[in-house]
Amino acid sequence: MMRSRKTAPSVKIPTSVLRREAQKAAKKMMIAEKKKEKIREAREKAKEKAKDQIEKRKLRKEKTGELFDDHLQRELWASGWIIIGVLLMTLFFSDAVISKSITHGFLWIMGLGAWGFPIVAILIGVLLLAKRELEFFPLRIAALVGVWVSILGLMNLFVPHVDSLALAHEYGGTLGFTLGFFPREFLGTGVTAVLLVGLLWLCITIGFNIRWSHFFLSQSEKSDEKQKNIVSSEKETSKTEEKREFSRARFANDLEIVDTTRSHDLKKQKNEIQLEQRDELTEAKNRMIEGQWEPPSIELLKKQVSTITVNEKKLRDDA
Repeated sequence: MMRSRKTAPSVKIPTSVLRREAQKAAKKMMIAEKKKEKIREAREKAKEKAKDQIEKRKLRKEKTGELFDDHLQRELWASGWIIIGVLLMTLFFSDAVISKSITHGFLWIMGLGAWGFPIVAILIGVLLLAKRELEFFPLRIAALVGVWVSILGLMNLFVPHVDSLALAHEYGGTLGFTLGFFPREFLGTGVTAVLLVGLLWLCITIGFNIRWSHFFLSQSEKSDEKQKNIVSSEKETSKTEEKREFSRARFANDLEIVDTTRSHDLKKQKNEIQLEQRDELTEAKNRMIEGQWEPPSIELLKKQVSTITVNEKKLRDDA
């Protein structure tokens, strides 16, 4: 016998419960949509604010760019360095109390190097004005500062290590003392001098862009380098000339435009073969008739009837 198939128990859910659940789900969806709209509005407001700020910055840059271009900024920096140098020189030689305290502070920091600092400042200002191609990028500025500090450290090595701090204002100042104290304490004066000279060497090569190899080359090697430079320059010029000739040959017009108003061009035109298009009508019109002209006979004016025989088959074939 066939067994009856078991059916799942049916659960009857009232419509009020379903309606309530649907309302809850709809409320959740509405809240989520409102949150999304708020987030979108906040993003749009942030974008608008950012655009407004960017536009304001651009306007400020344009306004300041009109007032302070690169040429004017360079002159301002140069004049500032010159003014600082002259001001420090006048302060160092002044007898006022405040100027003496400022001088004492510079001597405590740099020692004898404080007297050279105004001269260095004036030289920097003059270089900024005189050599416009000279650029003071951050690495070069750091190298120049390293040159100055290493010189102060070398100056402080002339003082005994025990009295280096007490007499620092007479030699390299506190900068020179701090730079050379620990190497001098643990490695000795000779090793510290070698380290400071090496630091000075590196800073000079970077700051002043010096190639020391040129100083050690012999005259023959220098002449060879000059010849190589000349050959390379000649090769570059020949390459540029070849490019120009190639461009001219590429875009040159084979047709020569001749000016008939000049005698030199007229001579050339006589020697050249001129090809003109032939026209039968113009040749017949310009043809000269030899002998006497005889009028046609009067018989041509008489009305005469003439019959023309036409072969219709031949006409159809020709058509």
